[in-house]
Amino acid sequence: EKMRNNRIPYLEAREAVELEQREIKVVKEQIGAEIREKCQPEIDDYIDCCVGRIFTILACRKEALIMRKCLMKIETPEYVAKRTAELLAQREANASSVVNNAEKGATRQRRAQYNRAILPEVDPHEVASSSKSGQKRDPMADIE
Repeated sequence: EKMRNNRIPYLEAREAVELEQREIKVVKEQIGAEIREKCQPEIDDYIDCCVGRIFTILACRKEALIMRKCLMKIETPEYVAKRTAELLAQREANASSVVNNAEKGATRQRRAQYNRAILPEVDPHEVASSSKSGQKRDPMADIE
């Protein structure tokens, strides 16, 4: 407890934010790969059109629009938020999470013993909604 009280709150909050951002980055990369996989034929058509051309913007406008429509149809804010929450919960359950990984001994409960900015338990829907809204989450608000 003495060591915990001597820690600098800013550094605790910074560590919590960095861990959360790393986790969200991995999840967003996975969502992007899933979306690209669903629109693979349209992306391939656009790439085939672009290869070997000098003025691809003018020549491949039709293929670019088809590709963007496919991506926009799938990548809605609701889908991204829902899938982010699902993947965060799945990563915590599979112990592949950066924040909560029991196999490596880096659980939320253990981190919360020395870092007040890391909550022992977190709702994945809350994390997805805070990152979706684009607002900065104040980790200092969680400190007692």
